[in-house]
Amino acid sequence: MKSTRLSRLREALRARDWLGIVIELVVVTLGVLLAFQVDQWGDRHKQAQDEYRFLERLYMEYHRSLAELDEVDRDNQKIRRNIREALAARGDQARLEALSRRSSFGCGIARLRSANFNDTSFEELIASGRLNLISDPALRSEARDLAASQATSARQVEYSRELMLNQLPYLDPYYRYNIHPDGAEQCWVDWPALVKDPRAVNAIARAYRTHGFVLEERQKVRARTNALIHRLACKLSKPECVRGS
Repeated sequence: MKSTRLSRLREALRARDWLGIVIELVVVTLGVLLAFQVDQWGDRHKQAQDEYRFLERLYMEYHRSLAELDEVDRDNQKIRRNIREALAARGDQARLEALSRRSSFGCGIARLRSANFNDTSFEELIASGRLNLISDPALRSEARDLAASQATSARQVEYSRELMLNQLPYLDPYYRYNIHPDGAEQCWVDWPALVKDPRAVNAIARAYRTHGFVLEERQKVRARTNALIHRLACKLSKPECVRGS
């Protein structure tokens, strides 16, 4: 086809058929422009498909990160409830002894769980560069802000762990451990003795505050995640968009 058109153009030039020359040039130009537009449409279509798949992935992963935050936050909140209950029992020997008989009650005071999936999503998103697939600048900015908030929360956990380790020597003398014949592990706390030690009481009070700081930082992550999930739901025409509006 191309060689035929070129042959016609050479013949038109030899015959000085200016109208034929113009027609051939217009046909060639239109053909090039049409091919370019088809290629551009194909590229835009592929980019739109890639963006849609990426937004779907983010939508699912943010739901998963919320579920993980719920799980680790329940652990922090349980520890804070245990601390409040134990300190409220000071002066009540019978109640303190009862708490000491409750297996695992207070054993996790110095424990801080990480939200591993939630925390590592920041590094994965930024390192991959796939956030640039999001064509909406406002949505892309929100995703970056959430990733930064996740990173801040992860650093807060690491810093809080260091604080906990500094308090552990004051608590460790009151932990009691046992292993049953079937291999089951048991832990409990000697609360009647612990509450008489001002340094140990100070340590669990500081642990209470530290768990609170971690929960506050994660609450910011949760709020940003919920807001972004709603934005994504609307972008992807999910029923959740209508429910959240």
